Amino acid sequence: MSDDAEPTISRFKRNHKWQRNGKMDYARSVRKWNITPSDQTTFHIKDGKLLRHHTPPAAGFVPSDHAPPITETGHLHTTHKPYLMEKIATTAVTSTSATIAVPAAASSGPVVGPGESEVPATGVQNDLEFVVPVTIGTPGVTAHLDFDTGSADLWVWGPQIQADRTKHTLYDPAASQTGKSSQGLWWRIQYGDGSVAAGEVHTDVINLGGVALPNQSVQVATALSDTFISEDGSDGLLGLAFPNMNTVQPMQQVTPMANLVAENLLVKPIFTVKLDKDDASGFYTFGDIAPDSHTGIKSADIKYQPVITTHGFWEFTSPTIRVGDKLVKREANNTAIADTGTTILMLSDAACQLVYSQIPGAVLSADAGGWILPSNSTPPHVGFGFGPDGLEYTISGEDLKYGDMQDGTHYGAIQSRGQAPYDILGDVFLRRVYAIFDQSPGAPKIGFAQRSLE
Repeated sequence: MSDDAEPTISRFKRNHKWQRNGKMDYARSVRKWNITPSDQTTFHIKDGKLLRHHTPPAAGFVPSDHAPPITETGHLHTTHKPYLMEKIATTAVTSTSATIAVPAAASSGPVVGPGESEVPATGVQNDLEFVVPVTIGTPGVTAHLDFDTGSADLWVWGPQIQADRTKHTLYDPAASQTGKSSQGLWWRIQYGDGSVAAGEVHTDVINLGGVALPNQSVQVATALSDTFISEDGSDGLLGLAFPNMNTVQPMQQVTPMANLVAENLLVKPIFTVKLDKDDASGFYTFGDIAPDSHTGIKSADIKYQPVITTHGFWEFTSPTIRVGDKLVKREANNTAIADTGTTILMLSDAACQLVYSQIPGAVLSADAGGWILPSNSTPPHVGFGFGPDGLEYTISGEDLKYGDMQDGTHYGAIQSRGQAPYDILGDVFLRRVYAIFDQSPGAPKIGFAQRSLE
């Protein structure tokens, strides 16, 4: 693509309320993805509650260079949306938790079983690091939304929500000249821990990076759990996954991206993501790939793989993992999901153990709430297989140091996915690539180009 092309660009705004906190970010990810327990989950969903483990290492757990050969297991729960659960599917776990025995942390809730305690709303990081301004209605109000490739709802705070209105922009469809009620439609999102967002459905015009999209379905929240009320940084969410994940009942609604494609408002049916630590240089584009001068990579370096849309996610095959010089083949059907709505990475227990076994002093700690590593360590780079052709995309060893624990250790950027059947590659991974999400009807694909590891 030439440098004179001008795709529609939506720039990030940093959510200054967000603070990097490893165990709170992991707890949020567990809640979102309905992670059920495995040997290495320090947080998990069980019986509709978000729980924290406080139990000893499992028999045979070896946090050292002598880790056993990697094996992969996983089970998909009987729901079409693994993390949007009306009725929680639980899984019996026969092994004990692979964590160090310590007293329950002060932020933990009541004890609910041996070695477990419930995590209160204050123990979960609800905000994301970046939000994007989206204008809704006529006259327009500008809401700052989490752009989330792991969901397919556009929902915003409505006027019925009782909260500090100095911290949020509320969208009132009755105050918009172009707003219309979608009679008979409703929505309700329930996460694995029982937290809920629910409300009405309206249509209105939205403006996304300078592109006006009329008649877009907007889900207006009339009820939110305390976990959402406690958020300060965002006014809702804009889902960029596939429409078959949309939660509107009794008829699913079209996502903004699908609507842009259907209305022929884009040159190409794609959006792209460039995440950066500096909010001035991070952006989404809609309709085309950004000029090379914006991304720091050449468009010719982008490689694509087909997307598996069965679950509605941006999911692709990931058959290998490389830790330093050690390349390990994973199960042939291992897949990964690229999710801008998750900050960390979540892999199988075997893959987690493989990574941390290569870092002297790394341990799985119940006190810390996950895998930790020495701050003065030099972790190896970690590469993730992309499709069947031997392609890899890599994060640096320093990326593994996700959050400073202020005790000579860092919280690890890679944590257990529990019994989920796929890896979750969140923002830590996406910062190291330029990502292209191609929603071509009948042939969706995802593309990456490696960015600098410095």
